Amino acid sequence: MRIFRIVVLLLVAVVFIFTFSSCRKKNQKQPFVPTVTVAKAKTDELTESTNVIGQVSPIEIVDLRARVQGYLMKRNFEAGSYVKKGQLLFEIQKDEFTADCDLSAAQLIQAQANYDFSLVEYQRYKTLETQNAASQEKLDAMVKEKYQFDGAVRAAKANLTLSRLNLSYTDVTAPFDGRIGMYNYSVGDLVDINSGTLAEVIMINPIWVEFNYSESYFIKRMRELGTQALPTLDRPDIDTGKRVFVKLTLADGSAYPIEGRINFIDNKADPETGTIKMKAVFENPDQLLIPGSYVQLEIGLREKISQIVVPQSALQSDQQGTFVFTVNNNNIVEKKYITSGTAVGTNIEVKSGINPDELVVSQGILLIRPGSQVKYVIQNSQETPIKEKSSASPVADTTRNTKS
Repeated sequence: MRIFRIVVLLLVAVVFIFTFSSCRKKNQKQPFVPTVTVAKAKTDELTESTNVIGQVSPIEIVDLRARVQGYLMKRNFEAGSYVKKGQLLFEIQKDEFTADCDLSAAQLIQAQANYDFSLVEYQRYKTLETQNAASQEKLDAMVKEKYQFDGAVRAAKANLTLSRLNLSYTDVTAPFDGRIGMYNYSVGDLVDINSGTLAEVIMINPIWVEFNYSESYFIKRMRELGTQALPTLDRPDIDTGKRVFVKLTLADGSAYPIEGRINFIDNKADPETGTIKMKAVFENPDQLLIPGSYVQLEIGLREKISQIVVPQSALQSDQQGTFVFTVNNNNIVEKKYITSGTAVGTNIEVKSGINPDELVVSQGILLIRPGSQVKYVIQNSQETPIKEKSSASPVADTTRNTKS
C-alpha cells in the first residue's frame, strides 16, 4: 500500500512538471517583426531647373525734360496712357523761337549777299591786277574781304541751324513706344532746362526681368553650354530657346504664357552674395508684366536625363554621410550610403549608392536597424507628386523636374 502511494505521487509530479513546462513554452513571446513602408527606387526622365525671384524692369526709361525756356502751351496725352514713338506730348510756346529763326534766316541772306558781292569784286580786281591796272595791295584787301564775308555766311548758317534746333525743342515727343506716367507740370507753367522731369516714359513691350543667379550654378551652365552662353554683337540674345528655357510665374500664382530669353549676364559676380546679375527679356503684349513687380522665374535646360529617385523621407544621415535603409530578397534590412542630388517634388535624386527597383524604406525607419528582419508594404507611387516647384528664393535654388 505504501508503495502504491509512492507511485501515485511520482505520477502526479511527472504530470505537473510536464504541464508546467508546456505552459512556459506557450507563454514565451515570439520575436517582434516590424512592418515598414518601402518604395521602389525608380528611374525618371528629369529636367534640371533653377527657381529664382526676379523683378520686372523696363528696357528703356526716359525722363522728359524741357530743353528751352518757355510756357507750356499744350499737353497732348492722358496720364498713364500708352504713347507711340514720335507722338507729340508737350508743346512749349513757340513765338520767340519762330521769330529767332526768321531773324537768323534774314541774317544769312544778308551775309550771303555780301559774300557774293565780295566775290565779284575779287574777280574784277584779280583781272585788273593781271593787266597791271590794280595794285597788289588792293587785291589783297579784296581777298581779305572775301574770306570775312565767307565766314559771316558760315556763322549765319550756324545761327539758323541753332535757331531751328531750339524751335524743334518746343515740341516734346515720345522717344519710343511705351506708357507715360503722371505729368509734373501743367499748361501755363514756365519751364526751362533747370526744371525737373515733365513726365516719365517707360518701354513695356518687350520688358526685362532682373534676377541674381548663383555663381556655382553659372559655372555649371558654362561648362554645359560653353562660350555660347555669352552674348556677342552679332547675336545679342544668349540663347535661342533650343537648349535653355526661361519660364515665369506671376504674383497671383498663374503661369505666364510666353517664355523669355536670357539676354544679359553681368561681367562680374557680387562678392557679398556670391551671385551674378542676369536679365531675361519677355514679350509683354497684354501688359501683365508690371515694372517694379516681383515674379518667380524657372530657368533650366530642355535636355532630359535619366536618374534614380527615391522619397525624400527615406534619407537619413550620420557622421559618414547620407544613407538609406533597403530591404533585400530575404526581408533583411541593409544600410547603404548614397550620393544625393536635387529635389524632385517629394522625391530626391540619387546619383550613386543604390540601383533601380531596390526597395527603400520610406516609413517606419525608427523601428529598424541594419540586419533586422521586417515585413513591408510597398508605397503607392501615385501618391508622390510628379512635379513641385521649390519655394522662391532671392538667390537661387536648383530642382529637377520630371518629364510631364
